[in-house]
Amino acid sequence: AAFKALLHYYSQSEDIVVGTDVANRSRVETEGLIGFLANQLVLRTSLAGDPTFTEIMSRVREVSLEALVHQDAPFEEVVKTLSPERELNRNPLFQVVFGFSNTPPPVVTLPELTLSGVEIEKGTAIVDLNLYLTDTAQGMNGMLRYSTDLFDAATTERLLEQYERLLAHVVAQPDARLSELREVLAAADREQQKRTAADLKRTSRQLFKNSRRRSAVEYL
Repeated sequence: AAFKALLHYYSQSEDIVVGTDVANRSRVETEGLIGFLANQLVLRTSLAGDPTFTEIMSRVREVSLEALVHQDAPFEEVVKTLSPERELNRNPLFQVVFGFSNTPPPVVTLPELTLSGVEIEKGTAIVDLNLYLTDTAQGMNGMLRYSTDLFDAATTERLLEQYERLLAHVVAQPDARLSELREVLAAADREQQKRTAADLKRTSRQLFKNSRRRSAVEYL
């Protein structure tokens, strides 16, 4: 819900569509099967009417539960049925993915072996933005993958800072309206712009002073 509120702030859209992955092992018979059974769900939420964050959570919950009821419908078949306008460089139906895992990684013990996980760098972003959160004993860990054709590192770092700020605000004031959340983020952006402008001004002055010193040395 907070992530969708954040997307609303940046996109100015009240119709927010986010994709998410599901294990697609809802039946006992599939739990022990070897293979990749994951599926993708499309979560579409309306943020119209300046709702409170509590209302946004309720809307997101309802949409999520309805989507999970139909999680066995293959994503490819959904795309085929809806037949949206396709672009080779864009994922159909959604361009942003939100994932969450609260399942601890399995502990594998083998005689005379020590095992540890290894992170694999994929190197390619399938969608514009992909935020994946994991609930651990040490707290919440997150990973944001993004398309470098659309975003740079500074922009995505700023987005994550705003996400943290938004989460802190809604925890303290869950009944804050969407318009208030927009203003909280906008105020933070204005403050950041002031700091950036001040930093640039100081840097320019320093460069000017350095230039004058070099000119004086060259003249001597």
